[in-house]
Amino acid sequence: IDIVFVWFSASTSTNSVVWTCATKAVANTEDMINPTFNTAQTVADANLATAHTRNEASIASLTLTGLAAGEQLFIRVGRDSTNGSDTLAATAVLVGVEITLRRSI
Repeated sequence: IDIVFVWFSASTSTNSVVWTCATKAVANTEDMINPTFNTAQTVADANLATAHTRNEASIASLTLTGLAAGEQLFIRVGRDSTNGSDTLAATAVLVGVEITLRRSI
């Protein structure tokens, strides 16, 4: 599974934003309200120099530890503004995410 973060900022700074994604599979009898997620994966993406311009950042091959057929998959995304690589001192608006699923043939 790959994920693409689509976002923009009103800033003209080319500093970076760090996006995060964590996954968790939940089977029957497991807690769906407070699942323990896998370690978050991150990607830093430089803002474009023109305000309100569409940006994309991607993570290939998300960690799916513990996922089995028939389980519910939770995907948690966010911005890690405390990460040292997140240097954009402005709001970054996450417009959406694109998820790509592959299957073996």
